[in-house]
Amino acid sequence: MLLRHRPKDGKLLGVGPLGPSVARRFRLTTENVFLISGILIVLLYWVADLYAAWSSALEDAHGAGGTLVTRMNVIFFAIGFSLLGLLYEQHPRLMKDARWSLRVAVGYLLLLDGLVHLFAFNDHLAEPFPAAFFGVLAPVQILAGVLFPNAGPRGNLWWLVLAAFLVTAYFATRAFAVWPFGKIEELDAMGLLSKGVEVLTIISLVVLLRLERGSGTQAAAGTLAGAKS
Repeated sequence: MLLRHRPKDGKLLGVGPLGPSVARRFRLTTENVFLISGILIVLLYWVADLYAAWSSALEDAHGAGGTLVTRMNVIFFAIGFSLLGLLYEQHPRLMKDARWSLRVAVGYLLLLDGLVHLFAFNDHLAEPFPAAFFGVLAPVQILAGVLFPNAGPRGNLWWLVLAAFLVTAYFATRAFAVWPFGKIEELDAMGLLSKGVEVLTIISLVVLLRLERGSGTQAAAGTLAGAKS
């Protein structure tokens, strides 16, 4: 989406499992402007929501700022706005390159999940462990969503494992009193939305892994045939 890269060591900015290292070459395109603007729309509302949640957290462990409907409207408006720039600039490639299109879809799913987790951070301000968890997870997912379409395949399995862990952890904490929570958590609409996004992410990543494995096999077979001839 945002940056173009040259494959090197398969790490996010030198560390981590996103894929090839990202070059520090920035292109301000229509796609990027719409993407940045969409994220800023959510962040502006999130700051106001954080302020309200901080005030509520002084009295209630699950303090919340804006309503569910308002949060969803802001998030999905921002995602839709970002997609306008993508479709305007990349529609020929989206129609021709199925593998890249699937990487774009995974990137937007990661971005959507990260934006949802931003508001989960607001809802758990009075609980140190969940707040710290979502405080780290949300920006990592947002950054990964931005970089994923143009990253290499090495990080695919890591994101698949993370999505599966998040789904499992959510339902485990709703069925059992898991440490460090010490109580059974309640089902909530934002959480269920996030799990739906993560299930779609898992399905998309499984398909992507198969596509890229098949592509790698064909490339190897072509190289071998060329060497023999």
